[in-house]
Amino acid sequence: PGARGARLGRSRLAWGWAVGVAGPAAVAVLLSAVDLGLANDMLLFLALTVAAALLGGLWPALASAAVGSLLLNYFYTPPLHTWTVSDPKNIVAIVIFVAVGAAVASVVDLAARRTHQAARLRAESEILSFLAGNVLRGETGLEDLLERVRETFGMESAALLERAGDVEPWTCAGRAGRGRPVERPEDADVEVPVGDHMALALTGRVPPAEDRRVLAAFAAQAAVVLDR
Repeated sequence: PGARGARLGRSRLAWGWAVGVAGPAAVAVLLSAVDLGLANDMLLFLALTVAAALLGGLWPALASAAVGSLLLNYFYTPPLHTWTVSDPKNIVAIVIFVAVGAAVASVVDLAARRTHQAARLRAESEILSFLAGNVLRGETGLEDLLERVRETFGMESAALLERAGDVEPWTCAGRAGRGRPVERPEDADVEVPVGDHMALALTGRVPPAEDRRVLAAFAAQAAVVLDR
């Protein structure tokens, strides 16, 4: 859910749930004053399912399909105001309605996932290009590089720690941010080793696993800057 929220945004996800859950109830109230026929009623509920899929992705749309099918069954398929369906054709119609809603939701969710992956790869490419250019040309200092990694990943602090040997204490070669000081890599929220005696330590949150590749590139280039 967290990943999906990241792909679509919290606002869109909230609107998706609102449309998917509250929308069918609102339509049921409006349809209580007019008889459009079961086919048109299903189309209206299906439109809400599609809207929930476009806004919030898979789960809001599935919720919309479930709520819509229950309301269709209870209010619009004989016998009315019961959870049974007397006509087998209406059962088939409701099943098709749920299947179409689920299919649309899956397509929208897949499209959002692909869009998120493409945006992520583009951002990684830009970051790696920055590292290969500015850092290797000597245009970026260690503190500037650590500030860049801190801002890129939304961390409180970023520090490059080093030590002379396995039993020697860690020392801070450079630091950026205002978070709590980190004296050892294991004290950080995330640590990225650079060889045996150097590590990039960050505090503030635990980034997702897919960020490790770019973090490793930042750590390696921070070591290059320090050596230079």
